[in-house]
Amino acid sequence: MGNIQEQIRQVEDKIKDLRIKIMIEEGVLKRLRAIDNPEQPLLPSEDNVPNTEPVTQQGSLVEHIRVVLYENNRSMHVKEICSSLTAKGVTTGAKAGLASAIACAMYRRDDLFQRVRRGLYRLRKQEKNNL
Repeated sequence: MGNIQEQIRQVEDKIKDLRIKIMIEEGVLKRLRAIDNPEQPLLPSEDNVPNTEPVTQQGSLVEHIRVVLYENNRSMHVKEICSSLTAKGVTTGAKAGLASAIACAMYRRDDLFQRVRRGLYRLRKQEKNNL
């Protein structure tokens, strides 16, 4: 019986990892659709900023990160972004945790995020005086 329980746990972990990958790919798809439709803004406008009610895995992680950086209008450490997302109720099923998923998502989407220095990121289109 112990072997089956271990296999169940492994499959559950794989499913959680795949959900994160799906969220990232959905974010990529959303961005590509936004590029294809130039009338849709890439960054939230003042009227289009999401509310601050807690969310749980709705939308892509990339979108959540982008909103946090946009709202703060400054460079932020991965730990700060993680704290902000946790406060909003964003969670992940990744084995490595939310901070690791955030760092991975920002690394993968270097078209949106710019690394200022180790662990410090900003939106690529943000004003440089807000570092």
